[in-house]
Amino acid sequence: MRIDKPASSASASTRWCCACRTLPSSTSTVLGPLCYEAQRDLYLHPTYVVTPDRELLGVTNAWTWAREFKAADGTRPGALESMRWIESYERVAEQALRLGQTRHVCVCDRESDIMALLVRARELNHAADYLVRSQHNRALPEDGKLWEKVGQAPVLGCVRFELPAGRGRKARSVQQQVRIERVMLKDSAKVELEVTCVMAAEIDAPARASSRWSGAC
Repeated sequence: MRIDKPASSASASTRWCCACRTLPSSTSTVLGPLCYEAQRDLYLHPTYVVTPDRELLGVTNAWTWAREFKAADGTRPGALESMRWIESYERVAEQALRLGQTRHVCVCDRESDIMALLVRARELNHAADYLVRSQHNRALPEDGKLWEKVGQAPVLGCVRFELPAGRGRKARSVQQQVRIERVMLKDSAKVELEVTCVMAAEIDAPARASSRWSGAC
């Protein structure tokens, strides 16, 4: 990957990125449904630690659970599965407090785009940074939508990379413009929450093949 605009000099402190994702895991005879009720397995949600040089250091937390089967009314009983994202951040924050000279960044996929996670990070005084891939084009307190507002911000720079083939697409070179905007969101209690939104949108993309990435930090 190549960035056209040089970034500012990095801090001398170590940085750890703690990434979270969910996978099926066959390690027990107590199995529950997966995406389809007929499928049987466990879910595993590990939080693993890597350095900026992509060196894997290990797993710092893991959620393993078997889903309950749906009730007759279509609802699914059991624990609220979104809690796994909050717990992952809490473990990373605890580690960040123990290792004060090391910057911790909790990197989460789009399922983690929940207000409860952002609120919990605020309650913990943002002991660890977070990077949450955006899934919801949230309404802003001053009217308008999040993605449209960030899309109007000045271009900060460009990034180029090679996109591999997959899911019916051909491999190609991608160039994206990067924009950053500080925005205010509202939590469930209607209290404003300030976040930074980053958007990388492809330019000169083939028809119906445009790529875009946005996230909050």
